[in-house]
Amino acid sequence: MREEGRRRARRWVLRPRVRDEVSEELAFHVEMRTRELVRGGMDEAAARAAAVRRFGDLSGVASERRRLAEEGEREMRRTEYLSELGSDLRYGARQLRRAPGFAAVAILTLGLGIGATTAIFSVVRGVLLRPLPYPAAEQLVVPRSVDLESGNQWNVTYADYQDWRSAGVFSHVALYQPIEVNLGGDGPPERIEGVRVTEDFFATLGIAPTLGRTLRPDEFVIGAPRRAVISYGLWQRRFGGDPSIVGRSIRVTGVPVEVVGVLPRDMGFPSATEIWLPIKIAPEDIADYERRDNYVFGGIGRLAAGQTIGRRARGWRRWPRTSRARCRRSARTFP
Repeated sequence: MREEGRRRARRWVLRPRVRDEVSEELAFHVEMRTRELVRGGMDEAAARAAAVRRFGDLSGVASERRRLAEEGEREMRRTEYLSELGSDLRYGARQLRRAPGFAAVAILTLGLGIGATTAIFSVVRGVLLRPLPYPAAEQLVVPRSVDLESGNQWNVTYADYQDWRSAGVFSHVALYQPIEVNLGGDGPPERIEGVRVTEDFFATLGIAPTLGRTLRPDEFVIGAPRRAVISYGLWQRRFGGDPSIVGRSIRVTGVPVEVVGVLPRDMGFPSATEIWLPIKIAPEDIADYERRDNYVFGGIGRLAAGQTIGRRARGWRRWPRTSRARCRRSARTFP
């Protein structure tokens, strides 16, 4: 290591000397030619001018000589570096052969460390560093129900959703309920991840479809035609990216459903969802949905202008309490 340091120091010290040597060599040749002409009978000024004319553009010649000298120096450094690298690799290989057990442990430790670091960075990048693919994503929040004694977090209820819509806290708010469905038609049946959503779901996220449209409010009522939005991945994988998918009927759990839109790539929520269907509530089911202990939905909200998490939390204290006296409403930033 000391020898390597000395070699590098010499290279940095000697590098300016290359330029000086080129200038000195040119000056020497001009001087020798000048003396030769003076001995032949010319005066010194005319002799020096004739010597300079013989060598032509001295600055150009000097630049070319310096370039050639520096290229030679770089080639020498490259050769020296490769030679040192080969020596280091051979030395390392000899050391590993002398202690194979230590070598195996060291290689395994390095592999595990690099793999763990890569995995952690991938998670941190996806959660903290990479911006969310939604417009004004800093306004998105996920409301939750929290047990004040244990700190456990639950989903939210349909009654909570009704409160939020009238509270003025959110510009848009929606519920979603993950489900699994059987997809048929245009290929073998398969089980895919789906989600049932309320009518403001896509407006809350600010998603505009790549193809077609999202679900309309009149498609969330009982008796309305069955409609769905699919993911970009499902469109490509199952339907080959065919633009005529909009308006086509597919079978979802044995029922024909018309596809009305395709979402952009990597903009689906929740993750891994491939189909979005409307939540339709029959009149006879309203009472069950409005129960304050029916924690079956996830929530997503977009803050109204001027709202913050602190202001929102204070406002929620005025909302109706759930049937569990220990439970309050809370929120965290999305996702």
